[in-house]
Amino acid sequence: MDKKLLIQFEVKKSEIIHKQTERMMGCIRTLSQMESKGYNSLLLYIDGYNDIPDELYEIPEVRIWMKKLFRIVPHFLYYIFQEEEDSYGRLLACITDVESAYQGEWLPTSSYNIRNVPRYTYKVNIKNEDYFRLEKAMRNHILESGNLDHFKSLDLFNKVLGIKEQN
Repeated sequence: MDKKLLIQFEVKKSEIIHKQTERMMGCIRTLSQMESKGYNSLLLYIDGYNDIPDELYEIPEVRIWMKKLFRIVPHFLYYIFQEEEDSYGRLLACITDVESAYQGEWLPTSSYNIRNVPRYTYKVNIKNEDYFRLEKAMRNHILESGNLDHFKSLDLFNKVLGIKEQN
């Protein structure tokens, strides 16, 4: 059995502030060249915000950076490691409207990840045109890959958004 390849990529706070996506795009080009091995292999970290109570989707410059990234690579979720369902939700929350409800004490991100305690529940509200743009891009990228098992990423995308499977 082949071992799963995972690539950790850390976006620096300075890249977020200056709206720089060049390094990230280099990573995506590499993943794309890896064909099927690039699918479901990216662990994305954003550095520099662990000491503040805000969720990433609540930080304006993070939202701007993520929206730029998703405009350039609308199938970006295809590459994101899916073992944590919330990874899709957190990324989508950065580019959509979000309804959230506070749950419990404030913990810095670095602390609650270690303790595996979610601080917030939230609902991602995506505009129809944004949904269809992302869904179409992911579907087309999956079809180009030739591996129909990769439709799992589209299923997870729909699940996070609360959209029932359409067969």
